[in-house]
Amino acid sequence: MSDPVSGRDRVSDWRHVLTPLAWIWRAGHAIDFALAMRTRRTLRTPVVSVGALTMGGAGKSPMVAHLAARLREMGRNPAILTRGYRRISREPMVIVRRGDGAPVERTGDEAQMFVRAGDAHVGIGADRYAVGRRMEQELAPDIFLLDDGFQHVQLNRSHDVVLIDAADPLAGGVFPVGRLREPPSALKRATEIVVTNGPDISEAVKLIERMHLRVAVYGSHVIPLQWMDLESGALGIEANPGRVAAFCGLGNPRSFWGTLDRLPVEIAMRREFADHHRYRPAELKLLAREAAAQGARALVTTEKDAMNLCSGAPQLVAPLKLYWLKIGIEIAYENKLLGRITEKA
Repeated sequence: MSDPVSGRDRVSDWRHVLTPLAWIWRAGHAIDFALAMRTRRTLRTPVVSVGALTMGGAGKSPMVAHLAARLREMGRNPAILTRGYRRISREPMVIVRRGDGAPVERTGDEAQMFVRAGDAHVGIGADRYAVGRRMEQELAPDIFLLDDGFQHVQLNRSHDVVLIDAADPLAGGVFPVGRLREPPSALKRATEIVVTNGPDISEAVKLIERMHLRVAVYGSHVIPLQWMDLESGALGIEANPGRVAAFCGLGNPRSFWGTLDRLPVEIAMRREFADHHRYRPAELKLLAREAAAQGARALVTTEKDAMNLCSGAPQLVAPLKLYWLKIGIEIAYENKLLGRITEKA
């Protein structure tokens, strides 16, 4: 009788099957990249791209929001260019002036976070060049932040800020083996690298050193700012929601779980959904029943997920409370990073 196949062998077999598909993905990406570079266009206003090698979970949108806030504090007039992934509206272009509002159906969840923060004008559309040109004509920004822009090479940029997850810098390999959109060699295009989800950035630094990259590297980490009640607003981070049930739909839930683990809350259960998941009434009612059965007093989630909750969500989970966690970002030597990206902008 043969021995059962070990878990390590099963993983090896799985990677053996998927590796040829990763080669095909890389070849297709190389062709797309070459074609995009031939038609690359340049806006009159400097563009700072914030992107990553991975398909999700590096913290790109929170970083864009953070940089927009800092630029606004410096007296700049920033604008954000974003695709508006999974928005319901079919409008080819949506432009929201800083301080104005727009429904999440027109913007998508991540762009809605930028809109509500109110630190930058927000331009949404697949053709970021066309959106940028319209914003230049109507709003005269003095710097663009290109959200999730590392692979959007059709638009020229003055800086390529690339984020790497400290806990998983190689993300398992190139898709479909792992979550990388491009091989690590693509980091040669980066002008700055920010290692996220610190504080231990040693593995990411080793990767950068092995590649002999001459690029400025910065460490960063998430900081919890305050709990937000879906009905009444801010509670303050010192508020203790007690025993909670946590849920999220993120590209990399590990960051959210890690942030919660550092807070004085007791987590009764955790539930993960697909990235950008839109929560239906029946799902929230089921979550509330499961949470109550585990003795939870509240459901907690992320700001991005709060944008995807259905109408009347607090009432659907009652008597449990419904909170989302507002976060911030701290970047080591942030002033140097800001100085670099604004040096000629």
